[in-house]
Order: sequence, then structure tokens, then C-alpha cells
Amino acid sequence: MLLWLAYSGCHSVLVVSLMCVALFCNGAVTISTLTNHTDIAPNFAGTTFGIDQTLTSILSFIVPVVVGVLIDGQQTLGNWRNAFWTCVAMYTLTTIFYLFFASISVQPWNSLRGTWDVTTTHQDSVEKFNDNEEETNTLQTSVG
Repeated sequence: MLLWLAYSGCHSVLVVSLMCVALFCNGAVTISTLTNHTDIAPNFAGTTFGIDQTLTSILSFIVPVVVGVLIDGQQTLGNWRNAFWTCVAMYTLTTIFYLFFASISVQPWNSLRGTWDVTTTHQDSVEKFNDNEEETNTLQTSVG
């Protein structure tokens, strides 16, 4: 979409339409990366999401500077094409990185001191709770 946008010229209706479609596609793509935090570390999803969004926010400050350098005060279609090609390259590189290195497996560092296993079923949790309760009752009876 960004490449079509770069070569659409000064056709305002086409440019706005392509921007809308590009933003729609971006929203559809990023939803997978946003939910990945919960997949890999349910216990730390908020922390990992916060780190991710902090880095994203920092890049949001850097992008206008890079575009300003590429445009260099000259609003020509050629300079804007360079800016859009830079965006395409960044999207491509980050997508390839995500496809090769992303995982949906729960990571070992998700475990809190080995006390909780995400794969534990509700029934396993109830049985574990009942076992602990019986041990507590036995201890209270023997102490009391």
C-alpha cells in the first residue's frame, strides 16, 4: 500500500483511499503482535507490553526526524518516495524478524518461582488447593 501511495502522484482521492486501506491493514497486522505478550508470558504480559510500547513510543519521536532529513525542506514526490521506501524497508525487516523469532510458547521465565504452571487445568488447581487445605487442617489439629 505504501508503495502505491508513493507512486499515486497528486490524486487526492486515491491518496486518501490508499492511506485508509494501509491503516486498516496495519491494524489487522499489529493485533497479532499485541496479543503475543499474553501468549509468551501471561504472568508478565503487562510488563512486556509496557516495554514494547515504550520502545514504540521512542521510535514515534524519531520517525518525524528521519522523514525531515529525507525530505530536507523540499516537498517533492521523489523525496516523499524515499520516505515511503524507507517505511517499506522497515516494515519488511521487522516482519521477517517477527516471523523467524516470534513464538507462541510460554517462556520459562514466565514462571513465578516455579509455583504456577500455565498449562495447569482448573481441576488440577482445585485438587492442589484441596491437598494444601488438608495439610493445613492436619497441622492445626496436631499443633492445637
